[in-house]
Amino acid sequence: MTSTSDRDAIRALRLKKVEELRRKGLEPYAYNWDRTHTANHLQEIYKHLANGEESNVESDQVSIAGSIVTRRAFGKLAFLTLRDDLGQFRFADFTFDSKIL
Repeated sequence: MTSTSDRDAIRALRLKKVEELRRKGLEPYAYNWDRTHTANHLQEIYKHLANGEESNVESDQVSIAGSIVTRRAFGKLAFLTLRDDLGQFRFADFTFDSKIL
């Protein structure tokens, strides 16, 4: 069981992170988001691609929503796992800004 002081320290750290995001002009608790695809939908659309293969057509622009559950950053390259209510998927971000996440 965690002590009250541990919970208070965790809460203070989380509030500090929220304040930092807001100073950068980001809203950590967005009020709404127009999602165009789910994790399972994206997996179905791109299942024909081999590992490492890219698709760069205009219809590849999607809007997703979920929780980033893992992140491995290497400079401006990051590998992220996003989980939504229907599944999860991994992707690479070649323009990653570690100051945001």
